[in-house]
Amino acid sequence: MLSNFSKRFILPCALLLLIPAPSFAQGRAAAVLVDAVIEQELRSSAEVIGRILSLQSGPVTAEFGGQAAEVFAEVGDKVSKGQVLAKLDAVLLTAELARAAARLSQAQSLLKAAKRTSEHRKSELERQIMMQSTSGFLPRNLENAEFAMSNSESSVASAQAAVYIAEAEMRIAEVRVEKAEIRAPFDGVIVRRTIALGSYVRVGEGLFELVSIDS
Repeated sequence: MLSNFSKRFILPCALLLLIPAPSFAQGRAAAVLVDAVIEQELRSSAEVIGRILSLQSGPVTAEFGGQAAEVFAEVGDKVSKGQVLAKLDAVLLTAELARAAARLSQAQSLLKAAKRTSEHRKSELERQIMMQSTSGFLPRNLENAEFAMSNSESSVASAQAAVYIAEAEMRIAEVRVEKAEIRAPFDGVIVRRTIALGSYVRVGEGLFELVSIDS
């Protein structure tokens, strides 16, 4: 006769035998759902209140005065070093450049003419020197040739100096035209803009406030 403990043990086991077996026990595979794997970058951000300290900041100024013809940058724009932020009216500057180029061309032509004259005077002086041992030699002709040679050398020197001056004026005019374009001195973000289209810009006036974005 079974004890009470044996009865309590056998009864649960009998109940387990009555439970249906899993599907794989019946010879069928269980269905499995698989999601596609997607590779993506996870970013985490948080809003904070603070103060930004820049390694480099300062105003973008005008080196020459003039009227603002075009303005390309706005507050908040990210700009690169050398990027054109604004342009000043360069009509007069371009005219000055053309005049400087004409003066340089004229000075170069005068220099060439002075050199040709000097070569001619030099040949005449050499001829008079060679004639000193001949019967047809006249001291006055040698003196005149020496004087003419001296004058031609002075003319060449003056013409050469005029070319140097014209070249300098040409370069100044070129720089003025180049500086009519206001460029960013370094990479950064525009945080303030004071220049307005059509306004007159004075030399040294701050047109933009630029803050670097270097990390």
